[in-house]
Amino acid sequence: MKSLALLFIACLVFNAAFALGQIEASPKVIIVPDDYPSITSAIANAEDGDIIYIRNGVYHDSAFVINKTITICGEYARNTIVHLTPPSIIYTHPIFGHTFTSSGNCIAITSNNVKISGLTIRSEGGITATNTDNITIVSNIIDTYSSCHFTGSNLTISRNTISAGSLTMMGHNLTLSKNQLDVYSNGIESNGDYSSIHGNRINGTLYLRTSSSKIVNNIYDKLFIFYGDYNTINYNSGELSLGNSERSCSNNTIKGNLMKGPSVWGIWIGEHCRNNVFSDNYIIDEGYFQFEPTYCSGIVFCNQRGIGYGNTFYHNVFINNSVNIKFYNNNPTGGNFWDNGSQGNYWSNYNGSDDNRDGTGDIPYIINSENADNYPLMTPFTPPEIDVPLPVYYPPLHLDKLDSQLIILNNHSSSQASLESSKAFNEVSTPPVSSPPVDFKFDFNMLQIVLVVALMIVFVSIAVTKSKRNSVSYDHNA
Repeated sequence: MKSLALLFIACLVFNAAFALGQIEASPKVIIVPDDYPSITSAIANAEDGDIIYIRNGVYHDSAFVINKTITICGEYARNTIVHLTPPSIIYTHPIFGHTFTSSGNCIAITSNNVKISGLTIRSEGGITATNTDNITIVSNIIDTYSSCHFTGSNLTISRNTISAGSLTMMGHNLTLSKNQLDVYSNGIESNGDYSSIHGNRINGTLYLRTSSSKIVNNIYDKLFIFYGDYNTINYNSGELSLGNSERSCSNNTIKGNLMKGPSVWGIWIGEHCRNNVFSDNYIIDEGYFQFEPTYCSGIVFCNQRGIGYGNTFYHNVFINNSVNIKFYNNNPTGGNFWDNGSQGNYWSNYNGSDDNRDGTGDIPYIINSENADNYPLMTPFTPPEIDVPLPVYYPPLHLDKLDSQLIILNNHSSSQASLESSKAFNEVSTPPVSSPPVDFKFDFNMLQIVLVVALMIVFVSIAVTKSKRNSVSYDHNA
């Protein structure tokens, strides 16, 4: 019995030790300036999972080096102002010997699952996140003279006002939504599939290399999609360029966009563009910017080798363009469709009549010897209204409700549906950050059950064995 009791106690001790070993310390909330006078000192003393809460005020600091999984949130973006002065970088040209001085990065992120929210950040340095996943930048005002460069998947940049030399995002499942973006140097570049770019006001050019993505309800100067298939490009305002001379840009849907000049073109289509569908687009006053007369038109096809074909155009409006459709080097390449079999496009210079009053012209609109709209529309539709509001910064965060208010950060999704379903901070709640994943809790509970069952089996087996031994001993004695 003594050995049995020892075995029983050993199993219980092992079970308890295993359980205690899995209990993680709850993340703590570090308050600036209550706990630490500066944000950099708070970051240095934080641990994975901690929240750094910054009260309203003006802070002067050097640079943030974030190498741990933390959340940095200001009380309110307009009133939590951070001036960052990173160390300067001195560069000497290896040949000419000239010395150049520039600012280093004001924020450098090297860890996954970092979230920054509710700050006004002013600096001459740039912001970088290198080979990191699940970075969330929400409800900030960022003013930097340098570039913002992010590499990694599941990046979310939402509801910010950003003024920068350039913004680059490289990785899959990217979300760029509801921002005011002023880029005055190299524009905005995003390279990654399965991304969502919606609801942005962009003063500058947007450069994309993406497939299976949604580019919806944005205002920009120009959009270049150098290559990418199966994208949705709907209800945007600004000129559009599809494809290049080397890569495919096919099977895209381009609907309800407004191209209003004067510019060189409304839509530029490269020679590898195939099977795209253009509908409900409004192209007006394009082709009057005499940068290069070869391209000046509403739509220009750069299809020198005749390998771009199968594109369909219907229910679009062409009004007062210098030339509605132009082919590079005046090569009248065929293979595209200018109606869907019953409905074509509206052309402001169409001279045909509609004697049967069915809404389509009685004779085709001739583009050139290889292209014609067989069902030209007689009346244009109303131009689309592309309304993109300015970013809305979330209301101030309160310490007593911090966990529930941070749901927009902790459970932020790259899908538009998730963004739209996330309401004000104080309307939602979230489980404690320290809760382990559901799958892990299930495995842990199952292991406890297995240990208890095994203990019971051992106990019963020993008891039965002991009983049998006693029975045999009794028979021998008898």
